Amino acid sequence: MRILIIIILCSGALFCQVTPGGFSDTIGSNTAGISLADSLFSFASKNLTFLDYNDCNNCPLRAHVMAFVFSKVFPEVTRGKVWLIADSKLASRRDYYKTHSRSFLNGIESCPQWGFHVAPVVIFGYDTVVIDPSTQSSPASMTKWANDITANTASFLIIKKDIYYSYPEDGNDNFDDKQKTWEIKFVFISPESEINFLAERLTKAYNKIFDPVKFNFFKNSITALINLNKIEK
Repeated sequence: MRILIIIILCSGALFCQVTPGGFSDTIGSNTAGISLADSLFSFASKNLTFLDYNDCNNCPLRAHVMAFVFSKVFPEVTRGKVWLIADSKLASRRDYYKTHSRSFLNGIESCPQWGFHVAPVVIFGYDTVVIDPSTQSSPASMTKWANDITANTASFLIIKKDIYYSYPEDGNDNFDDKQKTWEIKFVFISPESEINFLAERLTKAYNKIFDPVKFNFFKNSITALINLNKIEK
């Protein structure tokens, strides 16, 4: 099943036109019922609160931790990550915004403007559902999710696999929307190595410096979550 890039164009009346583009990853559709999205959202809301859904700056890391835990606790679920990037963050639009006001995504109360946002996504037949407790109170269709955080700005949406990607940049901190290949930043040799990596990243993201106590907290929290004998879905 091929999922395409979508460019969301919004008018001043907040009407968004969704236009298909070209080169997202292929994400498989799940054969289970769409009610499984409720289980994923409930699990994330209840058990992944250490990710701090009100944090402003670490959505790529948060989305990857969610996807990693989902892959272990719900191994039957095929998942990816959906990226929504503000028009003013696109390399192809850099010249335009030299003479126009920059526009951004709607963030949350503590950080009302985002350059981009990313969250886990799952597909059930013709339904593409985003699992994002930071902006939603329940599983949301991808269209609703994108519209909720897109105001008077065009946005660029792309679905990628749940690999630890770093999105392509143009050297000016803009998203290179002409680049088809995303760099795979890290390859993990075991779940344990990935847990250690994520725990270290979380520690530095939330504490600015490496703190062994916090590292062990995140490591133990993730390890406990993926042990099915210790937690109920």
